[in-house]
Amino acid sequence: MKKFLRIFITTLIAAMTALTVGLFAACGNGGDEGGNGGNGGGGGDNGATYTFIIVGSDDQPINGQTGGAEGGPVFSQICLSNGACAPLSLSGYSIGADGKVILTQSQINEMLEDYPDYADKDGNFTQFAFHVLGVPGYKKDCEIAVNGPKEYTLKLELPQAEVHVCESVCPLCGKCTDEDCTDAVCADKCEGHTYNLTLVLPDQTPAANAECMVNSEVGPITANGEGKVTINLVEMLEYLDAEDEYTVTITCGEYSATVVLTTTPDDVQEFNKTVTLTAQA
Repeated sequence: MKKFLRIFITTLIAAMTALTVGLFAACGNGGDEGGNGGNGGGGGDNGATYTFIIVGSDDQPINGQTGGAEGGPVFSQICLSNGACAPLSLSGYSIGADGKVILTQSQINEMLEDYPDYADKDGNFTQFAFHVLGVPGYKKDCEIAVNGPKEYTLKLELPQAEVHVCESVCPLCGKCTDEDCTDAVCADKCEGHTYNLTLVLPDQTPAANAECMVNSEVGPITANGEGKVTINLVEMLEYLDAEDEYTVTITCGEYSATVVLTTTPDDVQEFNKTVTLTAQA
């Protein structure tokens, strides 16, 4: 009986020793930091960790616990090249107060296990994009390309300010024709390109009620009792070559005159001209 008891105790001690050694081996780091090893299915980390530091435009870490929409957490996700994304909204995956998200290789493998074709030969997912969403004042979705376990700094991008696009652009001068628009982009207004011409005969009397043609294409234009006619360059664009100055010929019966009309004259008074007609040869 004593011999049997000694054998039983010896066997029990050996079993406990083996169990203790096994436990210590399972709780070890399994290898150096940054290793890409695995068990073919992503069960072991071998010390591989991904550290993402999220910073703002001032290069300071984003406080993910209070910096989110309405003070809530800022969420992040990892996305493969096929567009499949795994949200990191579980406990411990949100951005910390120091702007960090730390993930192990096996955590990433577990989240992406439904896409084995995108794992490497060891069963690890080491190439993907890390996204951040929901930080007020920054673009809704910022990302950084990831290639293996290491530390990454993701600087959130400020959204581009919306630029006002003028939809009332003068085809001649390119300025805004909408007087009611107050945007700075439209501050430079088109003054119009309408000429008020007074047509006079060689003896300087008004060419009252004369019917005239412009460039033999536009008209007839009838002068009023004071010999005044109106020419709008914008309305004549199909008959003119686009340039800063237009040479037009006004023909009224047996009289005619050639006049140069500038798109935007230096003096607004230039829009009012007196044109002397001469008898056609």
